[in-house]
Amino acid sequence: MSPAVVVLSRIVAPYTDIIMTRIPPDHGAIVSKLRELGRDDAVVHFQAEWDTLRATPDGRAVIAMCGAAAEGGALLGRLTMKRRLEEHDELGWTSLAAYKSKTYLPVLLATIRYYRAQTAAFAAAVPTTPPPAVPEWPSMASLAEVAAKLPRPGHSELTPPPDEPLQGWYIAVAPAVTVVRRIVERYLPTPGFFTIH
Repeated sequence: MSPAVVVLSRIVAPYTDIIMTRIPPDHGAIVSKLRELGRDDAVVHFQAEWDTLRATPDGRAVIAMCGAAAEGGALLGRLTMKRRLEEHDELGWTSLAAYKSKTYLPVLLATIRYYRAQTAAFAAAVPTTPPPAVPEWPSMASLAEVAAKLPRPGHSELTPPPDEPLQGWYIAVAPAVTVVRRIVERYLPTPGFFTIH
């Protein structure tokens, strides 16, 4: 059952945190949870993925196995299930001999085919070289230059610097200062009394 649950976990993962959210591998449960989380946009995308899954015999096998897994209490995104599946895949599914006389063996084999095709597609989609990094923030050297121009202690932080407004510095530092203030507010009664540098 784990190949089917991993396949469905990969389909749902872009829309919500499947590790932290307890979602059974069931269409109705997934749609309900996405709506509960306010992700109506994700429901549309998930439904399209589900329809694609339903369109092939191997995909329908995945759906059938997910139904059985849901009845057994399985959840999407469980790391132990993924690790167990990776171990089985490394062994080449040699343990399938134990399922030889089982009536559900064709469904299991179809699920494994779908899982392997999806795994190969994911591996092919991953870029081999990362894109060049584009600096989003000013460099530390430019921030050090700006810091040297800031007024020294004793001046109010509301007083603009003497020579220029240094808008880039404020934009770069504001998120960090806001985070520190929010942390400090929990522990100090009047955080505005203290200046944070």
